[in-house]
Amino acid sequence: MRHWKIIAVVCFAVMAVAFGCLVLYPKGDQGKGEDPEIADMGVEESKSTSEADLQGHLSEWLTGFARIIYEYDTRERKFYVGAQDYMTEQAFRTFAPMEGEDGDAGSEAARVQSRLLETKDYYSFVDDSHAEVVMESHFTLSAGGNGSLTQYLKLAIEKEGDTWLITDCHVIDTMEQ
Repeated sequence: MRHWKIIAVVCFAVMAVAFGCLVLYPKGDQGKGEDPEIADMGVEESKSTSEADLQGHLSEWLTGFARIIYEYDTRERKFYVGAQDYMTEQAFRTFAPMEGEDGDAGSEAARVQSRLLETKDYYSFVDDSHAEVVMESHFTLSAGGNGSLTQYLKLAIEKEGDTWLITDCHVIDTMEQ
């Protein structure tokens, strides 16, 4: 009976994250098929340098987002609380469970603790203000046994003013190790 409860809690946590992110990605990549052309090799070199600088900045920013969604204790907060600072309002509404959908996730019986171990980001820049990122995250769940989980998220991010925001989030895969 105890193993059934543990499995149910782990499944609930993974499905909540997956459901939230899957809802964010209903339209695919429509409207993002522009291919920027680079006519000058000097421009290409400066672009790769600026992309490297931008990747460093975005890597720090995305690590902050990963800490929010993968480092939590349901006794203190839900996995999505704080993610709104990294997302557009529409993206956050589809990422966070609807009111009442999270059940008794704050109760002692369903308590889940998650700890982020590591993240890696893989970038594809559409232009200076749009990028797609695959985030590879390794984390543990208290109800997940002795192993860790690896989850791949596909994120669409846009620069609005001076701030980058996640506009779309899709779970590619989650694997237990």
